[in-house]
Amino acid sequence: MDNKSNRITISDLESDDSYSIKNFVLVENDFFLKKISNNDPFVFSGIALGLCLRGKAKIKINFKEYEMKPNTITVIMPNQVITILDRSDDFFIEQLFVSVDFIAGLILPLGFDIMNNIGHLPCIEVPDDAMEDLIEYYAMIVKQFNQFEQPYRVEIVKGLFYVMILEMMGLYAMQEGPLPSPSSRIEEINTDFFKYLRQYYKQERNVAFYADKLCITPKYLSSIIKEVTGASALSWIHEIIIVEAKMLLKTTDMTVLQISDELNFSNPSFFGNFFKEHVGMTPLEFREAL
Repeated sequence: MDNKSNRITISDLESDDSYSIKNFVLVENDFFLKKISNNDPFVFSGIALGLCLRGKAKIKINFKEYEMKPNTITVIMPNQVITILDRSDDFFIEQLFVSVDFIAGLILPLGFDIMNNIGHLPCIEVPDDAMEDLIEYYAMIVKQFNQFEQPYRVEIVKGLFYVMILEMMGLYAMQEGPLPSPSSRIEEINTDFFKYLRQYYKQERNVAFYADKLCITPKYLSSIIKEVTGASALSWIHEIIIVEAKMLLKTTDMTVLQISDELNFSNPSFFGNFFKEHVGMTPLEFREAL
């Protein structure tokens, strides 16, 4: 890998060593990690979940260094910049990779902000019994992947993953302690941008609004976000709106008009054009394709 921030997608992870269905890849070994050299930054476009079973590794996620060791859960959110700093020869981690679309289709508990609750603390250590439960879910998912004669194989895999992610969310919800402080001005800008974006994305879609909140120019904000994440500030604003729209289309019976109002578009036509530009189909076509 030669670029400063190499972008990896779900399709890049599919191989003979993985199990995959639409928007979901499970990896039983570390073939993916072996492709990445130490100190070689990369960005994954979806959500990555890891269960460390043995050995140790040091990993940097958006400027912060974490240690992965047995009984450590690691959850990497979309477009975070990841660098593997070091790993022991016996390091082994079970891995699940899902797209943002896959998560958008899940009905998550009210009041749990996955970006806020998990994004600021991607690595946590859990008790032995909690890790054993997660490993059992993982093993059951692997087993179901191999049940090709089962007509509801994909649905069962998704159901097991849903239970597993709820278990992990519960473990994160029980974590206590203050949010880590940014270690640099660049990291502070990046962190605060996403904090304000989660707070105001339904009302404000202009980079200038967020730059004003951070007391910097729009041009400087855009350059920082591009440098850290590999995507522009405007792209992030559009992406979070599209993710929310997809979630509302998948998990509610709200009309396109109601969703347009919820996301503060001036009219359904403008919302429809915006959605089609980014997704390649209209909101109704997207809903009917489910």
